[in-house]
Amino acid sequence: MAINKLYITPRKYKSLSDNKITSSNFEDIIKSDILLDYQTSLADCQSKNLDSIFNNAQIIEVHGFTGVESTENMIETNYEIMFLFNRLNLVKEKVIFTEFDPYQRYNYKDLIYKKSNLKPTLWVGGCSVSNGDGVKEKESYASLLADKLKYQLVNLSRSGESIFCTIDHLLRADIQPHDIVIFGVTNFARHEYVRDHKLIGSSFGVKGDNFKYLKYIDLEYFESEVNALKCCHQIFHIINVCNNIGARVIIANILDITLSPIFFKDCENYIDFSHTGTLDTFIDIGNDGLHPGPKQHQCYFDKIYQKLIDIYPNKSYNNE
Repeated sequence: MAINKLYITPRKYKSLSDNKITSSNFEDIIKSDILLDYQTSLADCQSKNLDSIFNNAQIIEVHGFTGVESTENMIETNYEIMFLFNRLNLVKEKVIFTEFDPYQRYNYKDLIYKKSNLKPTLWVGGCSVSNGDGVKEKESYASLLADKLKYQLVNLSRSGESIFCTIDHLLRADIQPHDIVIFGVTNFARHEYVRDHKLIGSSFGVKGDNFKYLKYIDLEYFESEVNALKCCHQIFHIINVCNNIGARVIIANILDITLSPIFFKDCENYIDFSHTGTLDTFIDIGNDGLHPGPKQHQCYFDKIYQKLIDIYPNKSYNNE
């Protein structure tokens, strides 16, 4: 190994070594008998040469990468940075990450939702409405259902959650036979993006500083028929998975005012609240002035509970 310590940085980064590796000199450096410290960037050495250079370094220190989405002042693209992390993974035993450690951030084990016990569980997924924003916890439709059913409640809903994030949460949940799943359908135009190295669900048309995270996306796509139909297809995955598990599932359209009532018109698991899917059509308004109030949540509860009885008439909901 001709390279003692190799500093990997963005191309526009301060000098950590006077010795630089490029695509034109790396072969001579590898063949050299003199052990020195070097600095390079993906833009300088080129992606096709990374493996050779990394294999001939004793220690690799990675500096200057705060995340794959923070490339405003870098020549490297997001894809190239992710590729760089991938190749570093092949020699991870000798890699030291300084500002940002992908092994601490990216870990599928952090995404697993396990039940704490074997009691029947009500799983709820959705956006701020299903999360109960604007009402007291006991007034939300999720809590009303859990109390009525005498099920323990696991509410996976998040404010601003997109359809795809909700599906992601529910498909990773530890749903068991005889559990109940309520999917509170939100606005289809919502979309997830990456912030602080995490996948975030957010409302369509994010303003201010957050807009930079959507700079690679054509925002008109999210109000298109293509996206609406993709959302409908993805929602059906939840119905299919729950049916295969033996869980009961209700798709409650809270906020979608596009195609889902038509798409699911013959689906017994679907209930449509799109006539009250906007702020000016809620029965009442919550204490934050933005979300449905207790009366609207009571309406959600009444109709979802009745739907459960209608399509699962032989099931027990009292844990007996």
